[in-house]
Amino acid sequence: MTVVGALVLSAGAVDPAWASQGSIPAVVSSYASDPAGLRARLKDLFGPGTGGKGITFGDTTKVGQLNRAFAFTAEFIAGSTSDHPVKLTNVWTAPITVADAPVGLATIWINPQTEEPELSDFVADPSTAKALSDIPADAYLIADEPRHAWLTLAADVLTVIVPGTSGVTAATTVSDYRTRVLSVGATNAPVDSQPASQGAINSIVIVSVAVLLIAAVLLAPGWRARRRKSSVDDAADASGESPSQAPPTDPPAAAG
Repeated sequence: MTVVGALVLSAGAVDPAWASQGSIPAVVSSYASDPAGLRARLKDLFGPGTGGKGITFGDTTKVGQLNRAFAFTAEFIAGSTSDHPVKLTNVWTAPITVADAPVGLATIWINPQTEEPELSDFVADPSTAKALSDIPADAYLIADEPRHAWLTLAADVLTVIVPGTSGVTAATTVSDYRTRVLSVGATNAPVDSQPASQGAINSIVIVSVAVLLIAAVLLAPGWRARRRKSSVDDAADASGESPSQAPPTDPPAAAG
């Protein structure tokens, strides 16, 4: 399966010598390079704050290589043999360094309401930032979001650069990745849904069994007789009489 020439990208992309496949609009580049743009937003949302936690974004904060993110198409995941396994997304990645040390990965999107670039998310993971800091110019950067995985596709070779929960670490093909990962994730229920459903079923069964056992005991003749005698004994103890002296619980029969 090939994607060379399959995706026609808009003009005006950054120099391919330092960016992957995919266009980078001027507004995204400006937002990433403007000190009052991405870096200021990172400081506001992910800086130390009043609690003293977070990353100290300052003058040494730098934005690394910008890359357009792609995603697998729904048709490809469903098993289509199309030569277009990936599609453009409204996301650009930006590895962030502080004092030349990677600290995390920022993602930028263009807000469709305002048509302005904004910080979409920031993951404080130095290893992810480092992995996405040097994507080859001929590669498509793919986000497998459900598995928090990042991959590159070039010349029909799919390389996993951040495995996430995919379980794949070696280079493979897109069709093999679909068979091993995507098709499984598309057909199986979420892992955490089964215990909740099974727990509810178990609770219903336990309650039902308990109700049946109580009903069986209440309807048993022997239990009613013992319960009746116990009531008489309790009444006798309260009055100081022996059980044989307690008044009868049923009215006496009329004399003949």
